[in-house]
Amino acid sequence: MELKRLKRKVLDVYQYDKDNMTMPTENNELKVETDRSSTKDRLTIRASLCCDDRPNLMREIKCSLDTLQLRTLKVDISTLGGRIKNVFILALKEDEKVINGGQDARILIKQVEEALKLVMEIRPRRLLGEVGLLQYKHTKRR
Repeated sequence: MELKRLKRKVLDVYQYDKDNMTMPTENNELKVETDRSSTKDRLTIRASLCCDDRPNLMREIKCSLDTLQLRTLKVDISTLGGRIKNVFILALKEDEKVINGGQDARILIKQVEEALKLVMEIRPRRLLGEVGLLQYKHTKRR
């Protein structure tokens, strides 16, 4: 209820474009797609993540995206009432090229989606601890 009240106040103050709205919503959302600035030789991806804000969230996102060897071109971050929305524009590292066109794009989009879904859905204290998300994921039990 408080989030709705705050959102109404913000909307009263600022005009916005509904298609490009970066204000956090009440529901968890994840959307990953090719960005309009993609070209034949350079694939860019737009990833949007909306969830509850928490300590170390940005660190978890960075760790999960680092595993995919992507470069962050732009980030829009907004918070409201304990919620956060991040919109990333990502690209392959400059030394990597798109080989199979659409097939590579679909695979990469799926990988980004899975990485961010993990961050959005896990409870970080249980999994993250002091060792970090990636180290925990790859640690084998003996």
